[in-house]
Amino acid sequence: MAASPQYITFITEQLSRVGRVSSRRMFGCIGFYVDDVFCAIVNRDNECFLRTGPHNLNDFLDAGAPQFMASMPYYQVPEQVLEEADDMAVWTAKARSAAVAAQSIKPQTSKKPKTSKKPK
Repeated sequence: MAASPQYITFITEQLSRVGRVSSRRMFGCIGFYVDDVFCAIVNRDNECFLRTGPHNLNDFLDAGAPQFMASMPYYQVPEQVLEEADDMAVWTAKARSAAVAAQSIKPQTSKKPKTSKKPK
């Protein structure tokens, strides 16, 4: 079963209150970007998950929200938040900020210096 087109449209509308939304299929789900930052996932069961970090994780834990996958920092948006556009905008903005913060602390991969070939 795949996420329904109507649900994808609904989530896109909710997320778009924070910025420009784009999406693509990934992990067998739909991944959402807000202003080019990956911060939301919709699974096959029409459940929406947002990115978490130190500043918003407790919001999800306090609501008893399940985690998307044990190794991923995404938690399900509580139904009452999802249905209230203003609340969803706040939670989406926090999720986007968490994703931006996580990108800024990733270790930079070092590129190998280009070696110049010595003339023969």
